[in-house]
Amino acid sequence: MFFTAEDGRRVPLLRDASGFSWPHGHLRNEDARRLLDEAPERFTPDALLRPVAQDLALPTIACVLGPGELRYHAQLGPLYRWAGVPARSRSCAHA
Repeated sequence: MFFTAEDGRRVPLLRDASGFSWPHGHLRNEDARRLLDEAPERFTPDALLRPVAQDLALPTIACVLGPGELRYHAQLGPLYRWAGVPARSRSCAHA
């Protein structure tokens, strides 16, 4: 996951014992939950989570994947199951 920090930079979030951190900041778990409710646009998925978040918001009818996408897409099954989102693997074609 990525987070848009107060200064406008998009930074990768790293999980730690009390919440989430990035090179120059930290969010406690309760602050992250509050921000998810108040400003969800500040959180964005990374490349691996993007297809799952996208399919949750708007189910995909079909897609075309390049070689790199095809490789990581093949690993998404457990993530789709964990998120409770129907997998789209049967509707994707290789470009």
